Amino acid sequence: MVGVPKSLVTTGAAAVPSSVTNQTIYITGIHNAHSATATIKENASNGTVVAKVKSGASFTPSQPIKLGAEKKIYSDVTDVTISYVVEGGATFTGPAGLTFTEQ
Repeated sequence: MVGVPKSLVTTGAAAVPSSVTNQTIYITGIHNAHSATATIKENASNGTVVAKVKSGASFTPSQPIKLGAEKKIYSDVTDVTISYVVEGGATFTGPAGLTFTEQ
């Protein structure tokens, strides 16, 4: 898996990141600082459940959790830190005409 490591702290019930065009997300870790169990789903409140993490607990999967192509991360509670890797994206031309992947 080649990609850019990122993390987010959930602040509301919304799917993030804002755009995943031509990208795939792999969740590499979750920490729940909320007072209730966090349910992490793929893309939306009615999406596929990918993990449940109890209050105050951390979870590191043995293999990164792959979301479907162009799917986002959704948490039903705030204050959950999710570490993830974004793979893919449109290519762009950098210095000396080299081609890179936009992240």
